[in-house]
Amino acid sequence: MSSDVVIIGAGPVGLTAALLLARHGLRVDIVEKRVGPMTTPRAVAVDDESLRIWQACGVGDALREHWGSGEIGQCVCTYRDERGRAFLRIHQRAGEFGHPHAAAIHEARVEATLLAAVARDARIAMHEGCEVQRLSQDDATVTLGVIGREGRCFELRARWAIACDGAGSFVRETLRIAMDGEELPHPWLVANLEDRGAPGHVTITCRRRNTAVTMPLPHALRRVEVQLDADDPCDWLDDDAEVRRRLLLGWSGARDARIEHRAICRFRSAIAERWRDGRVFLAGDAAHQMPPFAGQGLGAGLRDVANLAFKLAAVTQGWLAPCVLDSYERERRPHVEKMTRLATRLGRMMMPRSRVEAALVQNALRIVGASPRIAGGWLLRGPSIQQTIRSGFIVPAGRAGHYLPQPSVVVVEGGHRVPLDELLGPRMTWIALANAAGARAEIRPPLFQLGDTILVEGRDFHDPELVLRRRYGDGGIVLVRPDRVVCFHVRSSDDPSKPISRRLACQADSIFFQQARGLASPEPHSSPSQRPDASPTARIRAS
Repeated sequence: MSSDVVIIGAGPVGLTAALLLARHGLRVDIVEKRVGPMTTPRAVAVDDESLRIWQACGVGDALREHWGSGEIGQCVCTYRDERGRAFLRIHQRAGEFGHPHAAAIHEARVEATLLAAVARDARIAMHEGCEVQRLSQDDATVTLGVIGREGRCFELRARWAIACDGAGSFVRETLRIAMDGEELPHPWLVANLEDRGAPGHVTITCRRRNTAVTMPLPHALRRVEVQLDADDPCDWLDDDAEVRRRLLLGWSGARDARIEHRAICRFRSAIAERWRDGRVFLAGDAAHQMPPFAGQGLGAGLRDVANLAFKLAAVTQGWLAPCVLDSYERERRPHVEKMTRLATRLGRMMMPRSRVEAALVQNALRIVGASPRIAGGWLLRGPSIQQTIRSGFIVPAGRAGHYLPQPSVVVVEGGHRVPLDELLGPRMTWIALANAAGARAEIRPPLFQLGDTILVEGRDFHDPELVLRRRYGDGGIVLVRPDRVVCFHVRSSDDPSKPISRRLACQADSIFFQQARGLASPEPHSSPSQRPDASPTARIRAS
């Protein structure tokens, strides 16, 4: 059997990758040891970037009942000291990507919904209850040796492979890719319990011992996590009384609530030394692991596959050059490293090592918390969390490398409102904004290529709140990638008669953009000044 891409691992990251690839028209195989969704306690938090990725998969509406975010302005998280006094409160904010900044999820229900979407897509073949035992590759193909149910052995071949097989990745170990990092010394008791009371919000009790977290989940459940002593043997997990005694450190309702799932978890900070080996790519926990204290673990994996999926589709279908695949780790690793550092800092805040450290940190955060504006963006969103690409498949100028906002826009034909993403094309999308006088711009080759979509403000849509013009300027031109990252941005004040390479001669990465778009030779040492014939011109004129 053969396909375009084979995915190893059918957690939320692997399933999301399959759906994204299939929407690009690729044929996908998925291999998963389990049958059905995961049932043990796993991820419980995502952000607006993750929800937007699921929107791009076509499952946004189907997943809506499986996540909750509270109302805008509502307190969604309280940090408390050892005596139970609040020292920081975080409030929900409206995200610019069309979704709330933070949401709690029921991962098993999310996985089940993603599995159902995969089952409906004829381009995806699911192999549950199967285990990869062998992997090999050549210049054109990846081959997996798989053992299935009842010991049946078969082979899967694909042009590319994505390893989404978790922290103990078979693929990573087979390729002998090292993963450097460290395990936190304290294990944690993690449980999902039935909770029929008022939802409430996340409460984090920060102690020198037995720090505890409790948060409401969709479908009348509550997550409780309690830090255990480093030398705890954890041999009491099947003893309900012992489990409840520890869970009471985080939630008083644990005395009587039904325990749906329980587990002992050991958290780790680790990043693989490389995320690609030939035609095989690592994503999610196979590529990196971080403590859960920033709620960014699952989101990091979803960003990985959103970044990688369109590049694999583009290279397979020929609308981007193979060199674009070199930008996957180059773009994603810096953000993963940043989020891992953030999670580590938050862990230090949650688990102070002394009374003095606790007093210093918590009193400082009481001051931060006195400003709703600062506190509102400090943990849930803001520059410290949102991904920004500095180097890779972008022209690094203007707002390139940042996510495109997703305002609600009015479609000219029909007059109805839709989220902006619903108008974006399946490949690269140009957005030409009107200027203050209402003039429109026109984009012509060679920058515009077959398969690109062009959206013109005033011709195709109206942005009543002027979200895009405030961000990109009157008459601005934006090129958007399928992962909703701005690839190229030019303001109307820039001289459109000059080639991009001349206007951005100081930006070496513009050459990578040209090569990936097929606008320049892949010769590594050539420069635009040496090869003027390869310099793409943005032919933009007012109409």
